[in-house]
Amino acid sequence: NQKVPVEIWQEIINHVLCDPIVFLDDPYYPGCNLHTAYNEWDDRKRLCKLEVQRGTLRLVSRSWKVLVDSNRWRYFEPSRCKNMTQQLDWALSTRRLDFHHVCSGGEHIPRDEDYPDAYERWIVGWTHQIKLQNPELCSATFEQATIVHIQKGIKSNSPNHDTPIERIFPRLRALSVGKYNVLSMHLLGVSTRLTFLSLRLVTGIEDEKYEIPLSFPSLRTLHLETGYERDLDPLVQWKMPLLAHVELKVPFTQEYYPHTAFFKHIGKNLIRLNLYTYEKSHRHPEKYWEWMPRLEYISVTSLTPNWGLFPPPPDHPLRTFGLVEESIRSMIWSRKNTGDIAGKWKTISTIADCHSWEELTKWLKVTFPDKPPDLDKLIKGYDHAHRGVHCWECIHLLLWKCKENGLRYEDRTGRTWAEYLHAEGVQL
Repeated sequence: NQKVPVEIWQEIINHVLCDPIVFLDDPYYPGCNLHTAYNEWDDRKRLCKLEVQRGTLRLVSRSWKVLVDSNRWRYFEPSRCKNMTQQLDWALSTRRLDFHHVCSGGEHIPRDEDYPDAYERWIVGWTHQIKLQNPELCSATFEQATIVHIQKGIKSNSPNHDTPIERIFPRLRALSVGKYNVLSMHLLGVSTRLTFLSLRLVTGIEDEKYEIPLSFPSLRTLHLETGYERDLDPLVQWKMPLLAHVELKVPFTQEYYPHTAFFKHIGKNLIRLNLYTYEKSHRHPEKYWEWMPRLEYISVTSLTPNWGLFPPPPDHPLRTFGLVEESIRSMIWSRKNTGDIAGKWKTISTIADCHSWEELTKWLKVTFPDKPPDLDKLIKGYDHAHRGVHCWECIHLLLWKCKENGLRYEDRTGRTWAEYLHAEGVQL
């Protein structure tokens, strides 16, 4: 309709392309489900669907194409765009950017000799090709980007010539880095606007130290993967007064005892804690809950037979206990021990699991085509043949443990079994 003002069409396009979740600077918005919020925010299928919608709208007319291209709510991976002019224009106008690598020097392309690994050399060679084709992209300042994901990492072998990360992304609020060298730590020294930070720290030599204590006055969420528990030592110097959500991965520990100094440092305002300990026993001292007096949600990857979690005191605000997917053996013990938690931890109201009711229903229909088992009827105990990571009998038993204790039992989408059946109109 040519009588409709351009401003109205612009509002319609904004409504279609601006997802209220994926363009947030921090996935944990007020009132969110603490078990599902990050997965919703980082959902690549959701992001790609938005870009498919963008492509469809661009085909409607020339005027719509102009309006769509001027829209700032965009997720963009420069490596997927072969049109060099379009690649630069879109990267410069995008709110959420996804790179393979970023180099901290004057150009955002790493040097070939920095990467001994064959695959990484291939990536570097490919990025050098981009440099030759589109040199402006490799030295640009991305003024509009507030959310940046760097898949492989930031590489820096010349600390004296590095460019602070905010000179590349002046409006940066959320940063995720797949591999972060210790020698590059000072790049974040001026990132005072960050509200979300996700890093996989690569320390390399044991005696390497982070150069300066870092200050993040606005940081609310920290996702951190370290090689060893000792890698947490320098982080005690980080100033993060607003930190409320922490995800911690410590793969190379024999038995995980929470790092006392680190948890005392971050615990005061912590609301959400997620611990990945990779099939290692998780233990903590009885004072654990004193360190985190505001914690509402805790999730763990492994509750082995040697697990040791003291229940929180009756007046503690903890309400949700979550499970994160691991191996078959780990999940068997985790669900069994979580059943004990359902009966003994008096503060919690929700058990949040890592399975999907939808996937479980499809599996049950295929496996038992004549008469799928009824999850609303109690079955035998944990001594059964376990069927994969998401064993339906283990899930069934935990569902009943929660029912017996008046607890809500959610899958990874945040729905109960009854809510899923009602929403999807499913009949078994």
